[in-house]
Amino acid sequence: MARLAGNNRGIEITRRHPEGAVVSLHRPDLSRQVIRPGQIRRVEPSEIDAALELILTNDSEARLQIEDKIFSFKQLARREQYDLTRQMVCLYQGRMVHACLFICQPGRSAFILISPVRSNGSSDSHLSSLASRTLRFTCQWALREGASLIQVLTEPNDSNRIALCRHSGFRKLTDLIYLLRPADPVPGARGRLPAGMRWLTYAPEHNDLFAQAINRTYEDSQDCPELSELRDIGDVIASHQATGHFQPELWRLLLQDDEPVGVMILSPLRSNDALELTYMGLASSARGKGLGKLMLREIFYQAKQFDNLPITLAVDCRNHVAFRLYTGAGFQVVLRRTAFILSSRWPGV
Repeated sequence: MARLAGNNRGIEITRRHPEGAVVSLHRPDLSRQVIRPGQIRRVEPSEIDAALELILTNDSEARLQIEDKIFSFKQLARREQYDLTRQMVCLYQGRMVHACLFICQPGRSAFILISPVRSNGSSDSHLSSLASRTLRFTCQWALREGASLIQVLTEPNDSNRIALCRHSGFRKLTDLIYLLRPADPVPGARGRLPAGMRWLTYAPEHNDLFAQAINRTYEDSQDCPELSELRDIGDVIASHQATGHFQPELWRLLLQDDEPVGVMILSPLRSNDALELTYMGLASSARGKGLGKLMLREIFYQAKQFDNLPITLAVDCRNHVAFRLYTGAGFQVVLRRTAFILSSRWPGV
């Protein structure tokens, strides 16, 4: 999610667990932690595929399905430049039972992929405790690498991963609804702007104006309002620019009498098979006037200029106005995810 970013304040706190492992939340020794009879450590290069198998697959899948998933993810990792050595694994009685992969992004944010807690015929509570520590160590590593806002996405009914996030210090942000608008073979008319309004395309000299406009659209917004105190606007813009292929001509401000009242940001995915509507928002004074529909018509027009690509986006499930706007314009629900976050700005992190 594009609004995830923040500041790493570098708070140093040391905690001692009952098992005796000392954990520094600022500069932990991530190489190896022994919590008998388990072990938590960084993944070895030879173990990367085994760790990805835990994260990406389930026990009911056939071997060919598992291999296909790992192969596809490693292709994605090469395209997106994910570092697959940034994994923590948990071993129990010599067998890998849990793994976490963190991926840092511009804008001082990161997301973590986690495996479920598999019982392995052992005590569920003990393995859950080990998995929680593995996730915490992974978060510490991500914080050391410069992230200050960390995200985990789970399926809404994945009680296993949800419980793991809650036990590891994450807070639920919201449920996200992912939408897709298929390519429209019939060219739509470009919306005519009301008198006094015009579009402004992004350029470096307009960066401050875009920052001002984005901040205005956050006021009384239903789009993940909890994030407003957790990141700086410079980090927000950096994370938007890192989404897909940055195309300045697809960043637009809607100006009214030269004052910004709306923002729309489109990004071609690196797979080149769709555009992502990374962000669209209106200032509170401009809402309820039909400008959202006008902005969507401009977005659809721009999509025509990029090989008539389909458009994808994610919306906060609580943002009922935006959801009705998108679905009324032809977007279809494709999946849902529950978002959990952990911020270095929270006390004790």
